[in-house]
Amino acid sequence: FRCTAWRTSGWIGWNDSKSSGGNTRSKNNTNGNSNSSNNTPFPIAVDGAFEVGSHLDHMVVQPKFTWTPRAQPHLQKNAHSPKLFLSESAPPQVELLSIIWVNKACAYQRWDRNRYPYARLDRTCVVSTNDTNHSIIVLEARSSQERDWLVFSLKLIVAQLASIIITRDEDMLHGFFLPYSA
Repeated sequence: FRCTAWRTSGWIGWNDSKSSGGNTRSKNNTNGNSNSSNNTPFPIAVDGAFEVGSHLDHMVVQPKFTWTPRAQPHLQKNAHSPKLFLSESAPPQVELLSIIWVNKACAYQRWDRNRYPYARLDRTCVVSTNDTNHSIIVLEARSSQERDWLVFSLKLIVAQLASIIITRDEDMLHGFFLPYSA
C-alpha cells in the first residue's frame, strides 16, 4: 500500500521519537535548506508492507510492518531523476507484536496541530508502539477509505497474530512465519 508518513525535518526516518538516533537510516540532513533549521514536520511518500517472520531451530524473527520512501527529493540534487534506494541497513520497521494500538487521528486525544499543521485528520492514522525507535508513527492515506482500510488491516493482522500465538495454533503460523522449519 502507499501512503504518506509525517516526519520531523532534518532526519531520514518516519517516527515521532524524541531520540535523535531513532531510525536505522537516520542521519543529519545537510542540504542547507530552510526547512532543516526548524522542527516543522513534512510528509514523505512511502510504500508500506508486511514482512513475514522466520522460525528457525533456535531463533524466531518476528513479522514486521515496514515502510520505504518512494522518493527523497530533499536528498537529491535533481529531484526529477528517479533514484534506486540501496542501503546496507534494513528499511524502517516495527515488529507487529510491538504495535500497541492503531487509531484514526481524529480519535487520537493528544493530537498536536503545532507538530503536524498540514496533516489531513480525515486521512491520517496514528500507530503507537513500544518500539523505542518508533514510538509514534503518523501515516496519511490518499483518502479516508484507504485510511480506514489501513487502520482495520493493522488491527486485524496484529490481533490475528497475537491470538495464534496465544492459542498455539501451529497450522495458522505458516501465514506469518516462512519457512516454518529449517
